[in-house]
Amino acid sequence: MSDLNNDVLFWSYKLGDLELPNRIVMAPMGRSRADEGGVPTPLMAEYYSQRATAGLIIAEATTISAEGLAYDLMPGIYTDQQVAGWKSRTTRDGTSPCSSRDRIWLIEARG
Repeated sequence: MSDLNNDVLFWSYKLGDLELPNRIVMAPMGRSRADEGGVPTPLMAEYYSQRATAGLIIAEATTISAEGLAYDLMPGIYTDQQVAGWKSRTTRDGTSPCSSRDRIWLIEARG
């Protein structure tokens, strides 16, 4: 069994201007957990809080406009309510050492 203090995966890391507490990165995904208005929900806050020991979380696909929705219950970041929902997700307990970034999506209709 390895000693976690000697395992490079758990060493801190500087990524650009981010100081990560470890080298664990959670990849982005699409999960359809926002409400009907694209506002992040408490379930989303709980999900990310449970994974807050990762060094970096690249969150799920997030649209920048109503025209950019790719699927139902996709979170957005273009209304005040959506921004407030993301803030509640990223500041749930205020103690997380994790850095979190959203993956911004803009889907265009092609025809």
